[in-house]
Amino acid sequence: YAHGVEPPTIELWGPVLGDDEDVVLSADMVCQRLLGGDGGYRTTTLLALGRPAVVVGSVAVSAAVNHHRKVAARRDAVPRWRDAQTVRVVVTSYRLLCGTALGWDSFPYDAITDFHPDLEGWSLTLGFGTGAAPLRLSGPAAPAACLWTATAVLGDRWVRDPRLARLLN
Repeated sequence: YAHGVEPPTIELWGPVLGDDEDVVLSADMVCQRLLGGDGGYRTTTLLALGRPAVVVGSVAVSAAVNHHRKVAARRDAVPRWRDAQTVRVVVTSYRLLCGTALGWDSFPYDAITDFHPDLEGWSLTLGFGTGAAPLRLSGPAAPAACLWTATAVLGDRWVRDPRLARLLN
């Protein structure tokens, strides 16, 4: 590709493509999103009637349960890679498509604001600015996905990107 040879295109049936959109890769990859939980939790009020010791004990148990839920909610609110699932990834001349159980998620190259290839780790991480969670794709097809995405996002500069140097050897 560095010498001007275009990749062969693949016939693909399923997702609807644009008239001049070509498929260059179709493979199963693990897809994850960088998401945080909402930090919400439900409190419990345990109230017992009876002796003062029973009432105080129920208040203490209720406080302990609520504290545990609060700590778990704070931990869940921290962004981390979530929802790992194996999906069909289609790399086209205009975008990446991820086939999930709910349909095809489309990630156009012109929406990508962060590009982080990891050839040794067989992964590709993409950011999309505000409003969209970062996407990580991993698996044996990641180096090829890195190459095609780099050519679309970086243009001719991809050959100078040190993170992609192994593709040129």
